[in-house]
Amino acid sequence: MAGTLGKKIFVLFFSLFAGMTFLYPQQANDQYGFGGRTFLIQSALEVGKSTKGIWDVPGKPGKDSGNFKPIGKGDWLHMGVWEREKGDPDDRLFIFRPAQGSAVGRYFINFARNSYWGINAIVPTGKVEARTRADHFEFKYLRDGRWKIYYSPGVIICLENNSAKNGSKLVLRPDFDGPAAEWVFFDLGTQRSFIPVIQNTNNPAAGRKLEDVLDVNYPARHQYFNSVKSDQFAQDNAGNKMVSILNSFKMADQWSVIKDVISKIKPNNDLSAKRAVLAELVKVDIKKGSNFLEKALANKMRESIEKEALTEKDEVSKKMILDIAKKI
Repeated sequence: MAGTLGKKIFVLFFSLFAGMTFLYPQQANDQYGFGGRTFLIQSALEVGKSTKGIWDVPGKPGKDSGNFKPIGKGDWLHMGVWEREKGDPDDRLFIFRPAQGSAVGRYFINFARNSYWGINAIVPTGKVEARTRADHFEFKYLRDGRWKIYYSPGVIICLENNSAKNGSKLVLRPDFDGPAAEWVFFDLGTQRSFIPVIQNTNNPAAGRKLEDVLDVNYPARHQYFNSVKSDQFAQDNAGNKMVSILNSFKMADQWSVIKDVISKIKPNNDLSAKRAVLAELVKVDIKKGSNFLEKALANKMRESIEKEALTEKDEVSKKMILDIAKKI
């Protein structure tokens, strides 16, 4: 009896220790910064159009705990898409766990509130199923919050028959381009499509849209302005997009983004890009404070921008930063 108890304690201890050593490197390899976020996954076919195209385990709609079957009870469940339901049942919510070892750079897709279950790809049939384990997948960020999910090189998760109607199945297919092959990860915490902090270590500015980068709450503005090249910025800024966007902001948001862009563009080694960005900021119709408090804040913001000029070595850039400060 004592021996049996000892074995149970050893197994429990080993399981806990193994779990701890497994979880630690996962966080270190989270290259996109998903963290502990909970996501809905929606087809790009329906983004901005409807609430359809949400990853779903088949079963009775509205079942709060999801539609997971106990082990050994029937077939595994072929994943599909459905329209969003009130309360977001458990079989619609996912977490992404970074892999390690030989699978570093890839992610396991598990259910957020029932992490014992995960997403598996079945090569012989091409099905994508909910099972009591999880495969690891490669995520590739494209643009505008859109992703591709690769099971293996050249093989992606996509929609069967290129349709996001209720009940459409998730399948493995050879890689192709288009909305039926693309997914958006809707972050329940921020109520926004997830845009990664890191998407391209060789060129962090690649693939980012200027309207996203200038969003007041954009989490990785430095990765664009620290590294954007002059030719890319010229293309991204076609039609004076930066000035138009910043002119549309409320006063406080406009000041905040302008100050942050100045700070983030200064380390850029492409002098032409730095000067081009600052030249656009000079053109912005900077809003003025209308009351005592706003005018006091304007003085603080002006002083803060002037301090940025003090540490700028390029004289042309320094003058433009001071010109921007004078407009506040």
